[in-house]
Amino acid sequence: MLYGIVMDTIRDGILRSYGAIMWKRIVKEVNLPFETFEFYSRYDDNLLIKICDCMIEILNDGTRDTYLEFFGTNFIHYFYRCGFDKILRVAGRTLRDFLFVIDELHDSNRYIFPQMKHPLFHVTEENEKGATLIYK
Repeated sequence: MLYGIVMDTIRDGILRSYGAIMWKRIVKEVNLPFETFEFYSRYDDNLLIKICDCMIEILNDGTRDTYLEFFGTNFIHYFYRCGFDKILRVAGRTLRDFLFVIDELHDSNRYIFPQMKHPLFHVTEENEKGATLIYK
């Protein structure tokens, strides 16, 4: 299940990059009974996949991974625009630092989002070229 705040980052990304007409078309094609998401409500994970598939069909371009990456990038931009960047900055000065504390960051939100089942992240390998991140 995805909380509405995550789904709103998706809606925001589509509105900013493709416009309101595109978002309204997705709402219609996916049979959403609403155009906005309630931050603390939960939505089925499959809704994200349906939106990706709908975008592939409408735009006749890309793959699920294309749009999942787009949504992930917008997720970060959304949080910065909303002022949540302060939380991210406290979590670490570098991406490496952030990856090592992301589970604690999720845990700190358990009171705001009590039914959240957050993913677990574990860095298994690290070198000068990058890191291997296990996501469960």
